[in-house]
Amino acid sequence: MNNRLPHSFFTGLIFCCLPGLALAQGTLNLTGSITNTTCALSQESQDILVTLGSASLKQFTVKGATAQAKDFAIKLEDCGKGVTTVRVSFSGTPDNDDASVIALDAGGASGVGVQILDANMNPIKLTEASLPYPLEASPAEVTLKFNARYIATRLPITTGIANASGTFVFHYD
Repeated sequence: MNNRLPHSFFTGLIFCCLPGLALAQGTLNLTGSITNTTCALSQESQDILVTLGSASLKQFTVKGATAQAKDFAIKLEDCGKGVTTVRVSFSGTPDNDDASVIALDAGGASGVGVQILDANMNPIKLTEASLPYPLEASPAEVTLKFNARYIATRLPITTGIANASGTFVFHYD
């Protein structure tokens, strides 16, 4: 036979019989607004393929050497009237030797990563937002231009398939 009193009995006893443990009541005020401040990602930009092509091992003689950049675009549409600029950040598996670039998929080339650059060829580090791209509030499409290229992250480099993948996120101002 169990002669122990239930735990809830003692909890209730503590709250009802100890002075100074009275329950207090407060108020929570929530404020905000509903706005039309984002853009829609165009259908063609939901799965972007950037063909970096083949790069010669001879291009990568030192750490930081790069191959030719290939441009790509992210298209937005139906931007809200409250939107003036957007910044874009990219993420993916960081390269073991340079966490600012995307690592290549395992089983292929090594010593190289993929660097993302803005339209002015400024590198964008992984998870950091780009410089702002201006937006116009209209149903028209807005094209955000970027570049990608291979970059040597360590030596020696081994040859092989050099594929990588990542994602992007918008930050509206």
